[in-house]
Amino acid sequence: MWAFHRHFIHTANAFRRSSTCLPCTRSTGEVPGELAFRQSQDSVGCTVTFPLRLRLHKSCPLLIAAGLLASCGTPQAQALWELSNAGIEPSGNALLQAAADQDCKRLGRLLDHGATPAERNWDAGLWKAFEKRDREAARLLLSHGARASTRGPHGLLLVETAALRRDGSFVKLLTDYGCPAGDALYHASVRGDLDMVSLLISCGLPVNVTRIPSRDTPLGAAIRNGQDRVASLLIGNGADVSLRLPEGQAPLHLAIATGCSRTVENLLDAGAAPNTPFDLPVSPAFLKSVRPGVMRWVLKNDRNVTPLMMAADSGIIPTARALIRAGAKTEVRTRSSGLWPINFASRRNDVKMMRLFLGRDPLHEERCIEIRLSEQRARLYDARGIEIFTTRVSTGRAGFGTPTGEYVITNKNRNWTSTVYHVSMPYFQRLSCGALGLHQGNVPAYPASHGCIRVPAGYAARLFSLTRAGDRVRIIP
Repeated sequence: MWAFHRHFIHTANAFRRSSTCLPCTRSTGEVPGELAFRQSQDSVGCTVTFPLRLRLHKSCPLLIAAGLLASCGTPQAQALWELSNAGIEPSGNALLQAAADQDCKRLGRLLDHGATPAERNWDAGLWKAFEKRDREAARLLLSHGARASTRGPHGLLLVETAALRRDGSFVKLLTDYGCPAGDALYHASVRGDLDMVSLLISCGLPVNVTRIPSRDTPLGAAIRNGQDRVASLLIGNGADVSLRLPEGQAPLHLAIATGCSRTVENLLDAGAAPNTPFDLPVSPAFLKSVRPGVMRWVLKNDRNVTPLMMAADSGIIPTARALIRAGAKTEVRTRSSGLWPINFASRRNDVKMMRLFLGRDPLHEERCIEIRLSEQRARLYDARGIEIFTTRVSTGRAGFGTPTGEYVITNKNRNWTSTVYHVSMPYFQRLSCGALGLHQGNVPAYPASHGCIRVPAGYAARLFSLTRAGDRVRIIP
């Protein structure tokens, strides 16, 4: 044993003098980060380890001449000799170069014969394989233990980078081998990349992962960025519909504010409560998502605001319809300003939304009233546009002109007394929740009212019987 050991030390010293580092150890373990070959000596019961460093393959002939390598007779020694003859460095740099050159055959031989990169970190080679779009080289590295846990130059993991570049085959390969995905699903949700989100979910990424410290989720990111289809896909795959988002509100509130009507429907189907109150005070971040106007003011200054009120203000019919079908309350008022859900639609002069709240089809009309101020005449048309009733009217006089525009009959009262003028106004038909309406009254041959549309006795009752709440009224010059 000692003669063999002295012979090896003599050879190692010769390599040191020729600027080649060849340390010798007597151990039973491997040298970390290097390609090691072991020669078992049954007669002495020990193992001599030969670590091969960078450019050491050039000294293989000297080892052979010294009788160390040729006498080994092991598969590792034979592989080293073959690699040396081919001019291949059995080192960490050789792995990187093989990956960079897309030489899968050479890379496979290095890996099969025990080559390991410096500090056993495979990520550099895996990144090179990714940049070259060499899936076979990447597969070889992954099968030998690479896991892509090091972040790239932009601070992203390899799975995140592959997802951003929409390289689905690489994403699938990496996740199949258990590489960390980081925020790949979150980033894909922000971009609205439906195919990538679907792929990542199919690869087993959790949909309810929460980012720290923002507490954001892929679902929140999709809704916030108006990615309706992505949000619906996440919900369909188990996203938590009750988890509060960074804005301090439920996903349902944010989906209504951002106009994601399909997401609203899916949230309700998944169990979101249609009358979930807003958490107060409402954060500035959430208010930025809300349509400018009365709703922003109400959220900041009032109480008892409901999701249906926001839907009415948004003008998105499918959103409001989904809430109503799910049981959203229509007979609820805000505490201070006393606004009903339909009032938010009337303030926007949203005829279709008002018709929805009145139980009518927003898109298909059965009848319509047209009032021409220049003629002082009202006409009622059916769904085909055929006139079925006409009458003289008297509209607002000078200083009280009747405003033009489109309205909806929001309620009807057979007997009504004005709360402003304290006079009787039979057959009153209120327009768009305002003070304006049609009613029976004195009808001279000129405008004489305080703004309302007066209809002669007899004709007022007939018109009242022909119309329904929700009918559209057009007032034109």
